[in-house]
Formats: sequence, C-alpha cells, structure tokens
Amino acid sequence: MNEADLNRLESWAEPLLRRLSASERRQLTRRLAVELRRNNQRRMHGQRAPDGPRWQPRKARSLRGGRGRIRRGAMFTRLRTARYLRMQSQPGSATLYFTGRAGRIAGVHHHGRRDRIQPGGPMYDYPSRPLLGFAREDVLLIENLLIDHLTPPR
Repeated sequence: MNEADLNRLESWAEPLLRRLSASERRQLTRRLAVELRRNNQRRMHGQRAPDGPRWQPRKARSLRGGRGRIRRGAMFTRLRTARYLRMQSQPGSATLYFTGRAGRIAGVHHHGRRDRIQPGGPMYDYPSRPLLGFAREDVLLIENLLIDHLTPPR
C-alpha cells in the first residue's frame, strides 16, 4: 500500500465525511475500527504482512530442545486477541494499537529491532514482521463502508 492510494482515499472521503454529524462519524469510525482490526487479525493469523508477503519464520533451533509446542505453532496467537490488539474510535479517527508490554514486543517485531530474548538474557536481532498496516482490501473496505453509511435504507 503506498501513500498515494491513501491520499486519494482521503481526498475522496473528506468532503463526504464533513457532511456527517459527530455521532454519525463516531458510528462510522467504530464500525471501521472493528473491521480493520478483524482484517489485521486475519493477516496475523495467516502470518502475512499487510502488503502480502509471508513473515520470515522462526529460527529452526528450539528453546526446549525441539520438543516445544510453542515453537511449532503460529506466531503472535495471543497478541492478535482483543485483549492486546485494541481499537479506539473518535469522530475524526479510528486507531488500532497494542497495549502495555505487548505493545513493546509488537513494536520490536514490527520494526525488526534488537531486543533481549528474556530479561537478563542474550540480545537478538529480530527480523521485521509487519503486524499492522493497510492493504488494498482495507482501502476498498473503507470506501464501501462509507458508501453504505451514506446510502439511505430502502
């Protein structure tokens, strides 16, 4: 997803959103935040970045000598739950974010930073695994939600 697509969406949607009352915008952004969180959770479940490529898998070496269930499963199973992946909607914005310590861990993986494996343990350079972002489908979702919201019921 490039910035030009987002700018095009913004210029298209802004005059339409100005016509809505604050409560209507709040309803729309709430619905939008719910759908965007759902889409990002699906991508995280599929181990994919918002722009489509698969995440780099974990290292083959296991912390538990190859017998650990944690290392064989999908990454970030708890991080994508509503407890950690929060949404906030206001009349002018919809925001997705990770809370607390989970937010710090998500930031390390999203940006591919260097961090300790465990407190007091060795440092590791984590590969970049983008967790949140906009895909082309999200732009279409926003357009469709706005059109549905503005279309009077039959």
